[in-house]
Amino acid sequence: ASPLAEQIEQFLINAIMQGKYKPGQRLVENELLREFGVSRSPIREAFMSLVKSGLLVNVPRSGTYVKDITEKDIREKFPVRAYLEGFAAGLAAPRMGPGDIDELGSALSRMKESAARDDFRAYTDSHNAFHMVFINASKNDTLIHIVKTLRQDILWLRFSYLWHVENHQDALPVHQEILKLFIERQAEAVESLVRKHIVRNMENYIDFLSSIIMRDRSLP
Repeated sequence: ASPLAEQIEQFLINAIMQGKYKPGQRLVENELLREFGVSRSPIREAFMSLVKSGLLVNVPRSGTYVKDITEKDIREKFPVRAYLEGFAAGLAAPRMGPGDIDELGSALSRMKESAARDDFRAYTDSHNAFHMVFINASKNDTLIHIVKTLRQDILWLRFSYLWHVENHQDALPVHQEILKLFIERQAEAVESLVRKHIVRNMENYIDFLSSIIMRDRSLP
């Protein structure tokens, strides 16, 4: 992708995550042309990349739309992510060095500090960093690639910021316990906890998304 297309792509990702563009909303090329002052080529290049990643959908003879979210998607993807991320945690536990443990502790501290000052964009970044420490520490490249792809899925990314605003008080103690189990190298226990944490969040996340989407669609 060209640097300009990558910039437009990142702008669109941020705009969708922040709610500027809603699920099911059509993205109008001419409006983006005016906003960016560029040719159609980088905009279409950005569209193609985001269609491939699942953020947008292209409808023939109609246009490009922000992909809608369905409960079926969530129920299919969350359990897969839960089991694979739990598996990564189990593999990582005996492999983690002091540096990895320090990184986990640092990410958790940043999560707590960000939550205390209501900075949930920073919290979201630190939360992701916490998980990526043990995912990478699994040392299984195939697993790392699959789990990263699932974690970057738009079902999660699009509302992760708002979700963390709602859920951080429940999540922080769980992440503290995950860190403790890694320190103790309890592979089976940490695998189980990571798995249960994600599966348990699924129903709450479905309810949360339903309320957000219904609210958005009721707005003029």
